[in-house]
Amino acid sequence: MQMQKLKISLNSNQLLFVLVVLFTAGLFCLLSWLLPLRFYGNDDVGMCLIANGSYTATPDCHLIFINAIYGYILKILYSLPFDLEWYTILFSILHILSISIIAYYILTEVSRSKLVKIVSIIVLFIIEARLIRSFQWTSTAGLTCATGCLMLLKKLRMSKMSVWGGIRRYIIINTL
Repeated sequence: MQMQKLKISLNSNQLLFVLVVLFTAGLFCLLSWLLPLRFYGNDDVGMCLIANGSYTATPDCHLIFINAIYGYILKILYSLPFDLEWYTILFSILHILSISIIAYYILTEVSRSKLVKIVSIIVLFIIEARLIRSFQWTSTAGLTCATGCLMLLKKLRMSKMSVWGGIRRYIIINTL
């Protein structure tokens, strides 16, 4: 049996997004090493201990300030045989994806001026460095929410749907 080579073809936008994610992940790792990740408040430490089962001897999805669906994902991850700190890893993944999406949007959608794009990207990564320095659920949720709103507005603009109609749908779906 002959082994077939895996061929992946990416268009220029997909390649740009992959490069942005890789750059953001690398920068996140570097900043996390230079500015070690520490939770800004005690509530994150408490929620992490609840999620990983330190209080109840079994992982629990009923976190204090975090949605139970997110807690259930953490519960499943903590039930795996790997001894990893999933609470922090998931926060990091959310940060990397959110910053990558915003950076990609800046590179592809914002002004045609290269100077505006460069300054916007620099400001974005300065904000990310500040968010890493004070790592917490609130800033992670805010960053993820802002990214979701940006994606929603972009989709609304592409589909020519009214912005208010789209926002109403977004709110209704998120309240379910």
